[in-house]
Amino acid sequence: MKVLIVDDVLTNVLLIKAYLSSLGSIDSAQDGKTAVDLFQKALSAEEPYDLVCLDIMMPVFDGHWTLKAMRRIEQEYKVSDEKRSKIIMVTALANPKTVVQALENGCDSYIAKPVRKNVLFERLEQLNLMEGERPPK
Repeated sequence: MKVLIVDDVLTNVLLIKAYLSSLGSIDSAQDGKTAVDLFQKALSAEEPYDLVCLDIMMPVFDGHWTLKAMRRIEQEYKVSDEKRSKIIMVTALANPKTVVQALENGCDSYIAKPVRKNVLFERLEQLNLMEGERPPK
């Protein structure tokens, strides 16, 4: 699995990276602009991300802008719905308005911080990203 973690707080990146490190390769970005650049480069190299864990409150471009930009790039590359990256919003903003906005913008799931390993792996299973994988204990 190829993963992109986008969060401006390094401890959050390191935590999610530790949870997912046994599942594949992981890149990270601390702002939306860098994340969109990495996302587009991966698609143009025909090595798209399977999973993006995306924070909402970040500098430069926030998670909502970043999510919309990523989905727009996938449309430009004519990525089918079945093949598009799974994007999980990972944020402290767990209010209903923010959740609805993220879903409307095209995220696949939503996790409130602090991220718990069991919740993250439940989401991966729901998104069919754990096929053939055993969740680490």
